[in-house]
Amino acid sequence: GGMAGAAEACVITPIECVKIAMQSEKASAKPLGTVAFASAMIRSGGIASLYSGLAATVLKHTAHSCFYFAAFHEAKKLAKPTPDMSQAARIATDLSSGFVAGWAPAPGQN
Repeated sequence: GGMAGAAEACVITPIECVKIAMQSEKASAKPLGTVAFASAMIRSGGIASLYSGLAATVLKHTAHSCFYFAAFHEAKKLAKPTPDMSQAARIATDLSSGFVAGWAPAPGQN
């Protein structure tokens, strides 16, 4: 789970950096598209400008994913799904496990 969170952060951080920079520059005279704006960021600050804040994002997403996946698997074990369960019971088990997993990391994010 933690490795998935770290990988996610490496993909999400450049997108978030471009989004935030575009929001702060929205009053400029000539608005640029997303790709043009990202290219301008790379020209002015190098590729590192797309990864500003990566360390904090990796830590946050890694911790979140660890709690999320652990909570999901533990909730699923407690529900004790069996092969002879009906489709509705399997769906209910998965939904309840997902609810627990979505809730578990929330206190650490707030």
